[in-house]
Amino acid sequence: LVDIKDLTTRFQGLTQPPPNGFLAGLKDDVGLDMEQHVTYVAEILSALVKLIPRPDIFDNTDKEQLDMAIKMRDAVEGLFYQLNRLKRIKDTMLVLEVLTEFGNRNISGAALAIQEGDDEEAAAEAQRSKETHFLAGWQDFKMYLCHSYLHVDPSPGKSMHRSIKDLAMMLGSKTTFRNANYEVLREFVKQLSFENCDGMVQLNGLKVVRAILYLQPNRAEWHNDIREKELARMLQNESPSEADHGTPEFKEIQALISDLGGVDLMIGSIGAPENDTILAALMLATTMLEGGNESVQQKFVEMLSPGTSQKFFLNLHKVMEAGVAALKEQKKKLKQQIAEQQALAAAGIKSKKAQPIQLGPSVQYMSEVMKMMGQNSMHNPGLQDLLRGQRHNKVSINFYGATVTYLVMLEPELEQAINEGDQLTVQSAIRGFWMLAEAMRGPNLQNQAVIAQKDLFDLIDRLMNKIHFELPGLGKKHDDDDDEPKKVVNILLPLRVKNTMRSEIKTAVIKCLLAFLEGVEGDEIPKHLLNTVNFPALAKQMSECFQAVTAKMMQQKSASSLLRTSRNGPEDLGDIKVLQEEGMLYFYLLKFLKSYDEDNKAIVPAWAPFPRAVKFFQSRTGYVEIQREG
Repeated sequence: LVDIKDLTTRFQGLTQPPPNGFLAGLKDDVGLDMEQHVTYVAEILSALVKLIPRPDIFDNTDKEQLDMAIKMRDAVEGLFYQLNRLKRIKDTMLVLEVLTEFGNRNISGAALAIQEGDDEEAAAEAQRSKETHFLAGWQDFKMYLCHSYLHVDPSPGKSMHRSIKDLAMMLGSKTTFRNANYEVLREFVKQLSFENCDGMVQLNGLKVVRAILYLQPNRAEWHNDIREKELARMLQNESPSEADHGTPEFKEIQALISDLGGVDLMIGSIGAPENDTILAALMLATTMLEGGNESVQQKFVEMLSPGTSQKFFLNLHKVMEAGVAALKEQKKKLKQQIAEQQALAAAGIKSKKAQPIQLGPSVQYMSEVMKMMGQNSMHNPGLQDLLRGQRHNKVSINFYGATVTYLVMLEPELEQAINEGDQLTVQSAIRGFWMLAEAMRGPNLQNQAVIAQKDLFDLIDRLMNKIHFELPGLGKKHDDDDDEPKKVVNILLPLRVKNTMRSEIKTAVIKCLLAFLEGVEGDEIPKHLLNTVNFPALAKQMSECFQAVTAKMMQQKSASSLLRTSRNGPEDLGDIKVLQEEGMLYFYLLKFLKSYDEDNKAIVPAWAPFPRAVKFFQSRTGYVEIQREG
């Protein structure tokens, strides 16, 4: 608003307008190039054209926003007359677009006084505004029709949800005409796999095939309420409810979709030009592989082992590179936003708190890639080796090294992501460490050696030094676990949410470290860990878990008046079993490596400051052994 008014004032000071409105190099009492000012205001006007029609950004029923909009409209109108006087035709047209959008939102002023013959293009724009009005009304009509009669969500990407469910129920049912042996479904998947398949058809087709895995149309005992819940899980990108239990029915339908061409469809679609199609293909793969389905894994082995898989692996690597590039760009925007906020603060300008830029959207693809590779690696040496290198291909790619590179880039943003509740970013990191752990299990000794690189251990050290647990109403002093904790201030999110994310990511990290020791035959890797990992940081994390568990117990027993009067409840500490598991995993790793620390230079000095924590988890070591055996 200020910039627009300032430019209008500067134009009013031009008693003798330059020929053809040429302002480059022209200076006035302000002493700045006027053309630069015009260019800057033009950017503001272009943004207004896109902002004003969006009710999710500009709510014209909000009095504060409406008052500002009226002032903005009057300022833009004043700028119009000056631009028209200076014969700045292009900029005048832009102003008219802004005024038209304001009119569409019922924010109008006096009619523009355009002299006859002065600006034919402005008159033409006034005529074209009728079409703009019609299109806006037509859009409103369609929205009303969708909501009131068709019961369809017209939001971008959501209008097909009902149709996807209906198609999945039809194509996945053996009672459908000529589909007793899934002939129609097989042909449907085949058509989607063709390179010349229409992009929108392929995208929605991938969603339909994935929906069949969730809805299981031939489960006669399932009623519609169950399927609605499963559909909701799919739309939220949550695993099917039966995936965790690995029921025979779910494994059977996974194998069915794989045998009908689901794996071929996914492999072919990963090279699609549309990002949405690539994401849908990755999501289909993760659902087919949920729980490490051995039948589906074997299908992937058969398809990806020959040299003909070169295109797939190149496309998959391209997706990872694109994910890293998107992350870089998002981080750049984040830094720019912070710099702008600091500049405003330095200038003494109060601004509304900006919506934080979250990295989640830029890491969604990578999160699905990590999950797919991890599920492929579960208990399958063939796929574990394939992701390390493709010996039959001309170009061999080490996806484990690429994963470490991605995690290293993501690490500086994780602490902020936790504070802002950016679940996508945190889950992407968790899945990355989980995938690396799965790649080493079995054990896969070659993968253990390949993944044991300095960058990964440095990354783990940084994470363990940055991400710390918080106790409700209590502090985070951990130099000696016998000391009384200090007060801290909880902001941004409930502690329960932040602490859950902290615990999940640290548990993923420690499980990755433990995977290096699975089936260890010599002392090379243990010695390597002893020389590279920051064990004092791990011991401190163990102590934090101990403090959290004991504080949780105190809350449950209401033994402390401080905790009884705290506004935070016991649930803010999270699940006590999760906390115990995290703490015992630290203890188990330290205890295991202690037998290789012959000079007692690494482990004993690391856990010596925390005797109570060591004693606490030592008494529960059997639980970890049982968990690992299970």
